[in-house]
Amino acid sequence: MAARLAALVACPSEVYLLDEPDKTLAKMTDADRATLRATAAGGPEVERVAAAIVLARAGDEHAAAALAEVITDPVCRREAHLHLNHLGRIAFAAHADLLTPWLLDLLDNGDEVDRRSAAGSCGYLRVSAAGPRMLRLAREGIAAIRAGGEHSWDPQWFLHWAAEAWPTREVSDEVRAWMDRDDYRPVEAIPPLAARGFEWALRWCAENVGAHGISSAADALVERGADSVPLLEEALRVPRPAGGALVTLARIDLAKAGAHARADWPLFPEQAAEVLGEAHAGTADDGVVDLVLTILDRERYVEETCAQALVRIGGPRALAGAVRAVELLAERDPYHDDLRRLRSLVRGASPARPIAASMVRAGLVSKEIADEVAIELAAAGEPVAPDEVMVAAFDRAGLLVTVDPESGFVPVPYDRLLSRLAAISGAVAEAVTLDGDRFSFVHNGILHAWTIDPDTDWYDTHIVWEVADLLSFVHIGQSRYVYADPDALDEFMNTTKPPT
Repeated sequence: MAARLAALVACPSEVYLLDEPDKTLAKMTDADRATLRATAAGGPEVERVAAAIVLARAGDEHAAAALAEVITDPVCRREAHLHLNHLGRIAFAAHADLLTPWLLDLLDNGDEVDRRSAAGSCGYLRVSAAGPRMLRLAREGIAAIRAGGEHSWDPQWFLHWAAEAWPTREVSDEVRAWMDRDDYRPVEAIPPLAARGFEWALRWCAENVGAHGISSAADALVERGADSVPLLEEALRVPRPAGGALVTLARIDLAKAGAHARADWPLFPEQAAEVLGEAHAGTADDGVVDLVLTILDRERYVEETCAQALVRIGGPRALAGAVRAVELLAERDPYHDDLRRLRSLVRGASPARPIAASMVRAGLVSKEIADEVAIELAAAGEPVAPDEVMVAAFDRAGLLVTVDPESGFVPVPYDRLLSRLAAISGAVAEAVTLDGDRFSFVHNGILHAWTIDPDTDWYDTHIVWEVADLLSFVHIGQSRYVYADPDALDEFMNTTKPPT
């Protein structure tokens, strides 16, 4: 955790704050807070904004002043509203008097990018005062398009964010009116209305749960709980959304979903296997094992789901079937992204605690970190793969860096990646240069340089590997790099490797 905190303090913009545990922030020292205050006052604009947001998330007494400064600085304003949702609803509430008028002004007077980003933050943070403005922007935008204006998806998003922030009858009526047309149907605006009591929206979510591009329908149904069950059971009889309905029902009433999975599995074979694994975890029930194996033999592209379900169910026959499922996947797709983890799972699955203890014995993480991870993973009551424990523990310790191959920036910010790695490892990189098609830095007195493509936002994997290796990181697959002793890592892997 110390390494995670060091990385956050050194380079706050590189930490995905939406996922950052608040207990990490709670461990900040006075020196850490002072560093962040200095960054908020005088660092690069993206770091100034991120530092101010971290201070607000941590409840720092100087957070309001830092936020006030970045939202009034012309250089930082855009970075501020682009990242404002990282505050989270609790931290935003503490500073709503400061930030709400600024967001409303952006909606009224900002340019296109300003309005879009401010609306997204208002929706995520549920700034109800912004609802009427976003509804107005949606209406004006769709009217302009239908009058022959330039195509844009902005009106749909404004309506979606209005539903998130201000789920009123007026917004509901507007969404229903748009849904009656074939163009610009604002489907993402429906789940927030369903979650807040609109019955027509709840039924729509049940009928469309699992449909491509409607990611929040299931969450809305789960939020409504028992109200959703009869609608989901009705949806199980319709093939198109039935699989999504089954998985969502399992989140509300697992026993009921398990019964539907056994009785009607041909309607939704892959989802049935998933739910059977959850509903019969640890039972070693031969009848359920036979059913999952039947799904494996009769259906295509279900190997991964069946393997995981069989491991959950447990017992010798189930585990043998899980191994077969993974090998079938390897035959079909030898480069499958999840193959390493699945092999680790089916060949070495065991309770989380002894695997975590092996990491401590190898000197990879502290006992405190290992115990935290073991308790969390054990809560599911299922065996886990050594790889899963390893990744979770390294991530909790702040020793893991995952590099998204598509950076989202042109040119690719190799310098910021270097900062992340250096903050964790403590390595010193000097004379860092990212200019045109050249990226270079000096490490231990040696100049290292690469030719990069300045016109793409995709990382060159070869460069990432080399930079990570120079700073003593080990590649552990799936774009993951960990700061660890390679010999200790080998010891852990050998200790947890199942017999062949």
